[in-house]
Amino acid sequence: MARHELERTRILLGIPDVVITQNRDRCPGSLAFMMLLYKMSWPRRLSDLRDVFGGTKQRLGRIVNEVACDLYRRFHAKMATLDRDRMNDDYLRLLCSVHYAKNGVMENIWGFIDGTVRPCCRPVRFQKTVYNGHKKVHAIKFQSVVAWDGMIVHVNGPWVGSRHDSGIFEDSGLHNLLNELPSVTFGNASTPVALYADDGYALSTRVFCPFPDGRMDARHQAFNTAMSQSRITVEWSYGRICALWRSLNLKDNQKIFKSPIGVYYLVGTLLTNCVSCIEGGNSITDHAGFRTPSLEEYLRTLAS
Repeated sequence: MARHELERTRILLGIPDVVITQNRDRCPGSLAFMMLLYKMSWPRRLSDLRDVFGGTKQRLGRIVNEVACDLYRRFHAKMATLDRDRMNDDYLRLLCSVHYAKNGVMENIWGFIDGTVRPCCRPVRFQKTVYNGHKKVHAIKFQSVVAWDGMIVHVNGPWVGSRHDSGIFEDSGLHNLLNELPSVTFGNASTPVALYADDGYALSTRVFCPFPDGRMDARHQAFNTAMSQSRITVEWSYGRICALWRSLNLKDNQKIFKSPIGVYYLVGTLLTNCVSCIEGGNSITDHAGFRTPSLEEYLRTLAS
């Protein structure tokens, strides 16, 4: 994020001019926002923040946590569902047309859904619940939806690492919200807009998956190949979050009972979207030939 964009982003995010913690620590909002970015951009200790910003480690930790938790409280509700004020019916149909123009397969796909495993430090309690047998790590999980405008429009979690993607999808309530979305007309047929997922999800009218017999049927294999080249965008979004906010990658610092690690991942997702808006695009929009919304457009209706 460019230096001259910091103050503009802080104001649009609604971070106050003076941040006051529950312990009555006071800090200018601009400085508190820079502390948060500095801490998240690399696996830094509180002593590193003390060397740069001054003060005690305890005070700096409280200020950074206060900013992160405030962003979580105000933006979590719509990020965990969908911001339908921005993602209205006409915009969803536009995203579907972008998808069809890109690969000529399926005229009703507007985004891609997947779950991500975020490794964490082995907890002192509930180790079996947090353990992910597929990745062989202790972890928390998040469910994300990436749209063709390059934005992560849905992130739900944290969930324990042992949960399956399809179970998270059902419990998150996203399937109920998808059923309320509009249809797109193509030729003489009207088809509900839908997401595309991997084979970890159940096939439905609102979620499409690869053909299981792709290796035996040439047409199904061609379909799976075309859609996988687009579905990879959701993996790009995970990589971008971790590339921008390297502190999320250090497993030994992700301690479930000692720090709000789920809060920091959602804040990292929010800030990643902000960076994409400021830069005017990312690898997803370059792939789709579309554009990200402006920072004002993205944040205008996102806060609950």
